[in-house]
Amino acid sequence: MAGIGGLTKVALGGLGASVKRFERAAETIAQPTPLVGDRVEIGSAPLPDKVGATVDMRIQKYAAIANMRVLSTAMELEREVTKLGK
Repeated sequence: MAGIGGLTKVALGGLGASVKRFERAAETIAQPTPLVGDRVEIGSAPLPDKVGATVDMRIQKYAAIANMRVLSTAMELEREVTKLGK
């Protein structure tokens, strides 16, 4: 059953990474966007990439779903292996 535990560990690690990336993207989207005037200031902070962050949120959503399905499959496999061992 060490293989199943390894699968669970990988799925949980991937899920955690997806959640962290999703949170970072959400923080980027939540940043206020300064109004852009008709002048350019040298040395000002770059504008947040809200479009890229929105795309990243969507990617991380599906990555999290995939990792949860792997976790579900690992749990189902563990149940079946336990039944066979009885």
